[in-house]
Amino acid sequence: MLSHPDSPVESLQQICQQASERASQGDRQAAVRLYERALSIDSSDIVSLNNYGLVLKQIGNNTKAHEIFNRLETIAPTLPEGHYNHGSVFMADGDIPLAIGRFELAVSLRPGYVEAWYSLGICYRRNGLLDEAVKALRQGVECGGGVEYIFQLGVTLHVAGRLKEAESTYGVALGIEARPLFLYNMGVLLQEQKRFAEAIDYFKKVVVLQPDNAKAYNNLGLTMDETGCHREAEACFLKAVALQPDLAEAYNNLGHILMVQCESFKDAQSNFERAVELDSDFSKAWYNLATCLQEQNLITEALRAFRKAIEYAPDFVEAHWNYSHALLVSGNYQEGFNEYRWRWQRPSALKIEVPLPYWQGERVPEATILIHTEQGAGDNIQFIRYLSMVAERVGKIILICEKNLVALFQTSGLADAIVDKGELRDVAKVAQYYCPLLDLPYILQSDLKSIPRPGQYLLAPADLDTELQRIITPSDSLKVGVAWQGNPKHLKDGKRSIPYPVFKRLFNVPGVIFYSLSKDTPPDECDGLRDLAPHLESFAHTAAAISNLDLVISVDTSVAHLAGALCVNTWVLLPFVPDWRWLLKRNDTPWYKSMRLFRQQKRDDWLEVLERVTEKLISMAESKKEVCPHILTDNR
Repeated sequence: MLSHPDSPVESLQQICQQASERASQGDRQAAVRLYERALSIDSSDIVSLNNYGLVLKQIGNNTKAHEIFNRLETIAPTLPEGHYNHGSVFMADGDIPLAIGRFELAVSLRPGYVEAWYSLGICYRRNGLLDEAVKALRQGVECGGGVEYIFQLGVTLHVAGRLKEAESTYGVALGIEARPLFLYNMGVLLQEQKRFAEAIDYFKKVVVLQPDNAKAYNNLGLTMDETGCHREAEACFLKAVALQPDLAEAYNNLGHILMVQCESFKDAQSNFERAVELDSDFSKAWYNLATCLQEQNLITEALRAFRKAIEYAPDFVEAHWNYSHALLVSGNYQEGFNEYRWRWQRPSALKIEVPLPYWQGERVPEATILIHTEQGAGDNIQFIRYLSMVAERVGKIILICEKNLVALFQTSGLADAIVDKGELRDVAKVAQYYCPLLDLPYILQSDLKSIPRPGQYLLAPADLDTELQRIITPSDSLKVGVAWQGNPKHLKDGKRSIPYPVFKRLFNVPGVIFYSLSKDTPPDECDGLRDLAPHLESFAHTAAAISNLDLVISVDTSVAHLAGALCVNTWVLLPFVPDWRWLLKRNDTPWYKSMRLFRQQKRDDWLEVLERVTEKLISMAESKKEVCPHILTDNR
């Protein structure tokens, strides 16, 4: 507030003094009345106008405050305090551009006006003018602003992504005073840089100084989780929600650790539901809830939650990506394959740059289209069938694929040319369009009833077939190929692969010769399993081996897709939460006519699955004996 110099109008000075005292005592209504009385004596008194405007702002009468400060600016246009205080009213209104204008006037009239530089810096930051905010706050510090000014400069540098400068500035503030808020922000800064051990130290200091700081416990839990201290992280989240039962972030984080680390899906679900109850537009919590429901095969509920996540965050890539899986596993292929295209927005997406227009399904009978494979070998084996539908709309098809698939795909007759990905640049010169292979179901509007070629659409090269016949010899016994291990690099391989000591229970079935088709995990020689891995140089070799077998028993991996594409009898063993392509509950699949599905009834219970498979295998082996009985001689 301003004060009068010695004034000849003693009564005005006394009234203003009384008003100031009442305001400082909290009796602002009395102060308002006194300032109005002072202005009735002298309506142009600068001190009365300024201080009256401030008290009006304090009681929330900003409309009247603006009126008073407008009068003051007319009477005293060079008074810095008038512009500064008027700016603070605009700032309280949320009218940041007008507040900036008043603060800029204040510092132009008084370059050393510390408070005005501070407020100007905060307003610049709120308006997204981060470079200007840094300059203003630096000016405030240089003009004598204290530790709070230094800290806010650090915050602004932090928000601007200038992390080294922010860390140094936070360090200066902490060197003056180790306030909990300063420690907390330094912890967040280190956390964002994945310097988790250092961040933990800062968050621990915060909770020592403020044992009731729920947000500090929440962030401490996040950093603990990142360092593998999952139990300690869970304890931190529990502490956070106990301290602040309305902290949605902590419920979300607690749910996440229960879901991912403990697989306690029901408990996780309850926490996610609590998080979205507290914060209905918390898109990350909706996403986590959807994922949790998906892990319980509650797909209808998961779809609703994914839609909420996307409603509140339309560009949430992972939500769209996982939403596509929920749609597809439910059988909604048209919408599902549309959402499936969000895979290209994921940071992990391996995009292939092709200098050609994207084919959108139009009929161009004179054109050549370049189609490139993507993702795993099983995906490419499954989706190459769609080339038969593409051939109805274009002149020629060139398929670009991985080297170990070239020989296999060349026998299919589905493309005019099939070449290695290393030749992409040269091949692109003779094509007019391109398309990723797994975009074809969307482009061709495929649904459950229009999946092309569910029977055989791949063949093993004949020359390799002859070679494998010398290894897989004709026999009256049932010849069964097995694959218990998928690609160990696959994100969910731990769920879809079966430990060898568990899987080998199958090998006790009499009347069966077992051949290993697993390349990553060699079998134990003493189990009597014939290992084909040394002979499987490419998928063409694997196809030749499978073509000489009576049955393939496989986990969800490329071997299963290859056997199905060859229309060989195939039994696929699926985890409780299957990949989207296997749908739910059914024991057959629209993708492969010769395939039977064996699903886990309980999570991680492979023994029950193998019991059912063993029972069916015994029956099949017995049937083989009946069809091909041993010929007895008369030697008795």
